[in-house]
Amino acid sequence: MIDHLDIRIKPDTSELDGQRHPSLYFTDGDIVISATSRAKSYTELYRVDRIFLARHSPVFKDMFSLGKGRDDEQYDGAPRVHLPEDAEDVAALLGALYHTSNLPLTRYSPDTPQKVQGIMRLAVKYDVESIRTTIMKHIEGEWPHTLADWEKLQNERAKLYLSASPPPTRLYDHFPEPASAIAFAMEFHCPSILPAAFYELAAAPTGDPSIHWGFLHHTDLLRLIAGKSALVAQWMPTVGNIERNASSGYFCSNRFHQGCFCRKIAANCIIDTLQDADDNDPSTPRVADPLSYLRHFDVAKNRQSAGFSCDKTVEGISNSIKSEAQRIWDQLPEYFPYTISS
Repeated sequence: MIDHLDIRIKPDTSELDGQRHPSLYFTDGDIVISATSRAKSYTELYRVDRIFLARHSPVFKDMFSLGKGRDDEQYDGAPRVHLPEDAEDVAALLGALYHTSNLPLTRYSPDTPQKVQGIMRLAVKYDVESIRTTIMKHIEGEWPHTLADWEKLQNERAKLYLSASPPPTRLYDHFPEPASAIAFAMEFHCPSILPAAFYELAAAPTGDPSIHWGFLHHTDLLRLIAGKSALVAQWMPTVGNIERNASSGYFCSNRFHQGCFCRKIAANCIIDTLQDADDNDPSTPRVADPLSYLRHFDVAKNRQSAGFSCDKTVEGISNSIKSEAQRIWDQLPEYFPYTISS
């Protein structure tokens, strides 16, 4: 329901205060829309085409139909409609309708959820589906939806650490920021990004100043704490599963490997390696980041130094690690359960 639409019978107000937008005041437009900037305390005017707006928004279409045939408030010889929203957001929405490229959608920009928040609210309120869909697809595309997507993102981060000197200490100056993404998803019904965003926040380097904690609702903070505890609690069972698989007879088919010698060495190697990480370095695995622990364990690379060389054992352990990583990824919605109210 649209409220506060100021469509009243008034004389021409061309002489009243108000500044014309430099690129959204078309002389051949047939309606003037005005909005007030709350931060800068001025009224901005946009002269646009009713048919164009009505084509993109059924709400605008109904609004213009209701005013048809009335001597509405006039400005510069055209009907004038005042919208209650902030002028910056109104200008952004109108600009995006005329040129979609005007939307502030930059790949991996941490500020995108904040920049599009006002536009998204207007797109939802006035039912501008084209803008809403474009923004939603971009936000969803910024976050991994599969374990393979997550691994690709980790590879891109690794490149950043390798190329930067010194390595960045504010990770989310360069990649999507999870707290603001969670707030966006909760407000605009975008649940598909929540498992990855909550996991990202749980695994984030302690004290990273680039995380926008203030955007999170207290219920989301509680959800984060509970999910992080669940991740920590399931880590040792995960390592135990891999260790048991490594030392079982399933993997080694070499008849010369009597007594499971290579498998026992492999199991010990797994325990030593998976529990060895520098928690102070944000580029290495952390206790609450089991996927990174598993990702950093390269069986083939470590087998010679560990003292086992059985290809069957290497293959079996690698498959077991992948299986455990997939299990953790699939259970993220259970670790971070969420409900988005309609």
